[in-house]
Amino acid sequence: MDKNTMKKQTVWVIEIILAVTVSFLLLFHIWECDFTVLLENREDAIGLATQAQNDVSGIEREELYGMPYEEGNRETIVNSVLTSLFLKLLTICCDSFGTAGNILYLTGYLLAAVCMYAALKMMRIHNAAAAALCILFAFLPYHYYRGECHLSLGMYYMVPFICLLVLWIMEGKLRLGPDCGRAEKKLIAAACVAAFTAGLLDIYYIVFSCILLLFSGLAGSVKKKDLSSVKMALLLCFVMCLPSLVVNIPAMADGSQIEETVAARGINEFEMYGMRIAQLLLPVQNHRISALARIRAEYDRSIPDNETKMATLGLIMSIGFYISLVYCFLIQGKTKMDEQLRQLGLLNLVCVLLGTIGGFNIFVGMIFSTVIRAYNRLSVFIAAFSTMTAALVLQNLYKKAEKKGKKSQTAFFILLSFLLVFGLLDQTPPFDSRRYQENLRYDSNTRGLVQQIQACVPEDSMIFMLPILTDGFYAYQMRNYEQQWPALYSDTLRWSTSKAVGVKNKRWKECLRNMETEEMLEQVSAAGFAGIWLDENGYGESEFEQIRTKLDRLLGEPALVSESGKQFFYPLWDYTERLRNRYGAEIWNRMKQESLELGNEK
Repeated sequence: MDKNTMKKQTVWVIEIILAVTVSFLLLFHIWECDFTVLLENREDAIGLATQAQNDVSGIEREELYGMPYEEGNRETIVNSVLTSLFLKLLTICCDSFGTAGNILYLTGYLLAAVCMYAALKMMRIHNAAAAALCILFAFLPYHYYRGECHLSLGMYYMVPFICLLVLWIMEGKLRLGPDCGRAEKKLIAAACVAAFTAGLLDIYYIVFSCILLLFSGLAGSVKKKDLSSVKMALLLCFVMCLPSLVVNIPAMADGSQIEETVAARGINEFEMYGMRIAQLLLPVQNHRISALARIRAEYDRSIPDNETKMATLGLIMSIGFYISLVYCFLIQGKTKMDEQLRQLGLLNLVCVLLGTIGGFNIFVGMIFSTVIRAYNRLSVFIAAFSTMTAALVLQNLYKKAEKKGKKSQTAFFILLSFLLVFGLLDQTPPFDSRRYQENLRYDSNTRGLVQQIQACVPEDSMIFMLPILTDGFYAYQMRNYEQQWPALYSDTLRWSTSKAVGVKNKRWKECLRNMETEEMLEQVSAAGFAGIWLDENGYGESEFEQIRTKLDRLLGEPALVSESGKQFFYPLWDYTERLRNRYGAEIWNRMKQESLELGNEK
């Protein structure tokens, strides 16, 4: 690439980054937002929030969960190495986990757009067409709806490169053989770098990429009647899996987390989280056009409400998907573009057969592992192949327009502008201001009460959380993982959250849950807790009235109440002092020891 070309491409990349940033600001109404608070602070966003706060504060939240037993730190699976690294770098200059998480979320859009642009340029697509389509690829409904709850899945920026490698292997452009020339060896080296980088991303993308690479290798070898394509596919699979395996050697040696994960996954989840073609092609949920929104809502009422709803392509990508399948089955052209479109259609077909409910994924799970079970996530590969299909079609239109003169070229660029604006509006629903205000109120409510508690108890105090959750992460009106959020707002308090911290802790809390309120309070006090956090959202109406009445009788009125009036804090120091005086020092010390031995296996 000469200097002039490089300058032009640099300008295009800068313009794409600006366009994505402006689109992000407009679609998320950033002027209404407090950027220090996560745009989405519910459910699985706890993972992003925890990791970011760990990096900001330098204190692992695990250290604030391990009570009353300390079983030692278990090694955990590292799912997305690059995402974690980006987050650590961001927290160097961010003083809140919300700011770091929001910037990383925006970065996912930027990287997806730039990488798709680069992949399309390698396919020799016109600059303007590549720019428009790469922005649409970045703002897939898959990306928008997963948000910060599944941020590592939103970091799919290497998918375009993997799809390009898959296409090249099928074409025979990328192969491994003794007759490879210097240029081919350079291409192989670049492919290995791309595969290695992809191996540092989400485990789902690694597994799906390996399956597609192996298929393309087999297809390429059958076409060329040699094993060079299979060898290339195997090499890239090895290079891609290597970094993830090396990083997770400690966790694999420990094995406890892997055993728990495998035990928690069942074959039925392949049907629950599989891809549905209807969801892939129907309008996005809450579409801006009310008639389309009603059509989608009518369909969604007939199926389980889970993450499969996010696997929507939008109209532009859906057209690309249709065109690729038409070429795969019906059109037998002889040009290079026709051949590429047929191959893209075949790859889309493979993704559908593998990912859809009742598809071949069930056999993959039965033979290998049930850990990878959400095959709807293959939709991002379908989106990439469909984007490439649309790019080839637009490239063909541009060539025809170029031959006809400036007016035709102008019409082509007007068409591109329309597709970009229409596509963005089609793929993203209107900003839900009410939902965001709920997030802000939740942050203010939880942060405020935690800071009040921190101000009135000694450092390193333990806070016992009611309701006692051991088998799940929420109850009644609680948000998923709600008991884990308070630990993000203080580095000096320890919390008995619902997070699984080990078998002993779980058994200890199960014993307490089976006790009467007064006995439970005595055990909690003896174990050294400084107070009780009571969440009304975790109880039914009559059940809450009962526990509140008992706590008021035994501990007095709550010392602190949250802004929402739903969370209460009861200090235990007066109650603990009364127990000491009632039982005497000798009995009290024995009670402390007995409390810590609750749930121990005989």
